[in-house]
Amino acid sequence: MSDETRMILEMLRDGKITVEQAERLLGAVGRSESDTGGSGAGGSESGDAHGSWDGTWSWNRGCGKEWHAAWSWVGDLGGQIQEEVERATSEARTAVESAMAEARRAGEEARRAGREVRAQVIRIAREIGRDRE
Repeated sequence: MSDETRMILEMLRDGKITVEQAERLLGAVGRSESDTGGSGAGGSESGDAHGSWDGTWSWNRGCGKEWHAAWSWVGDLGGQIQEEVERATSEARTAVESAMAEARRAGEEARRAGREVRAQVIRIAREIGRDRE
């Protein structure tokens, strides 16, 4: 099993991609492996006759269009994930800010109620003191 196939299956297992997305990626990897004689993404990381690693998850020469399309799709998926994380983070931030504002209002209300209870206790204590005199 190639490293690419293993990585796709791990992403599927981890719920990072759907079954349909995994099928598309596996199909692209399979076509790429058949184009390059079964060597996976077209060669080793150090480079060979099919391509050499350029450090950006793409190969600078010798890969089939499917391989580039697959990695482009993975890049798009990464962008979609980033957008979803940013959206969820924004929603969470808004919810936390709202909860903090509500907590401040509740704290102010509790302090006001506490002052009222204190004033009533003092008033009752004074009335009791007058009644004893």
